[in-house]
Amino acid sequence: VILLPGCTLNVSAEPEIFIRFNQIGYLNDEPKTAVVLSNHNLSGKVINVLDFKSKKSVLKIPFNTNKGVYGAFQYSYIVDFSDLKENGDYQFEFSTQRTTAFKIGKNIYSGIADSLLTFFFVQRCGYTNPHLHKTCHISDATRLVDHSKNIFEQYDATGGWHDAGDYVKFLNTTAFSTYMLLFAYEFDPQKFGFDNNS
Repeated sequence: VILLPGCTLNVSAEPEIFIRFNQIGYLNDEPKTAVVLSNHNLSGKVINVLDFKSKKSVLKIPFNTNKGVYGAFQYSYIVDFSDLKENGDYQFEFSTQRTTAFKIGKNIYSGIADSLLTFFFVQRCGYTNPHLHKTCHISDATRLVDHSKNIFEQYDATGGWHDAGDYVKFLNTTAFSTYMLLFAYEFDPQKFGFDNNS
């Protein structure tokens, strides 16, 4: 399950909670969970799953065992709504606060791989015909630093992908991205056996 940032729910008279869920959605028969973080004890309280269109509650889930401290939060809870299997658009509701919508269905991930591969195209670095930005980082690495020793030689560090929208590059991120592309191909050569020119 990929946990993407959800919504911050905050009304001054109510406990502040932060909920993390897959905003793309969930497959019908797969496990469905969200993580709720708070500095307030939510035991005995309930979070609802609503039909997004009708706003009717389709599932009420009590906050059970506090899973403990998570980062800056004293309380963390796992919300399991795997019993919900019907196609549709849904949202979480806590008191008067509601999240954005998410989907349940069998084709929710259609097109995601294409979007992700397009992002690789956008993140290209150097003389690589990048998409949505110009050729970049063509004068990088005019010297190498080895502890206290400076080697004043130009080193070609072009190519690969940027780490994020700030156009910096880190080896561990590039290595992980390369690994995931190779893993996807190894996992299903037929599905990922194409050249997307990314």
